[in-house]
Amino acid sequence: MKKLKLFILAVGAAAMMLACSRQKEDKTVNEETTVEETTDFLDSIVKVTAIPYGKKEITDKQEIRKVWELFENLEKTESTPPEEIKYGSGAVFFITEDGQKTSWGINGEGVGWKEKYYSVKEEDIKSLDDSLREIFGETTIEETTDFLNSIVKVTAIPYGKKEITDKKEIRKIWELFENLDKTESTPPEEIKVGGGTVFFITENGQKTSWVINGEGVWWQEKYYSVKKEDVDSLCDSLREIFGEE
Repeated sequence: MKKLKLFILAVGAAAMMLACSRQKEDKTVNEETTVEETTDFLDSIVKVTAIPYGKKEITDKQEIRKVWELFENLEKTESTPPEEIKYGSGAVFFITEDGQKTSWGINGEGVGWKEKYYSVKEEDIKSLDDSLREIFGETTIEETTDFLNSIVKVTAIPYGKKEITDKKEIRKIWELFENLDKTESTPPEEIKVGGGTVFFITENGQKTSWVINGEGVWWQEKYYSVKKEDVDSLCDSLREIFGEE
């Protein structure tokens, strides 16, 4: 009888060990499947866009994964979406070859993916927003305001000799470029038509400029393609502001 009890205990222990082993194995398989599903999903993505973080379209596979990992690595807790969004909103779209979009939604308190919502700390959301602005090319409102506040004069060639010093007029000129429908791209090897520059000048004489050609515009080290009709309209507006006849 004692031997029988020991045998039953031994069998029970072995069964428990086997169950734990299988459970661990199943967990590993599930985790591997998740990784595989994520890889398959990202392999199907040809483009990532974001609003309102900038107009850049991400097509490089490593950059696409980098954007994905911003959300994947967030410290987040699945929860019920807030009834009212207090502040902030945005979306990052992962787009397939046939144009199908799947998106991460963002608000000031968390993020959403498909039908699930996750709460996120406010400071982590702000860090996420900053990273997305950096990737997709948007300058923050605060940065733009600080920059424009430092500008005391705007000049332009060859659009006229007038020097613009009024703050409202300076912002109006800035917004001509800011509101252009433009796409970051590689500069043309040869400029076919047109050419001009608008200088934003600080109190100590430091200049930062938008450069224009017939196919696009430069700002600092970045070049943006622009439709010819939009470049023509921009040039007409600059001539009107700076007084070129």
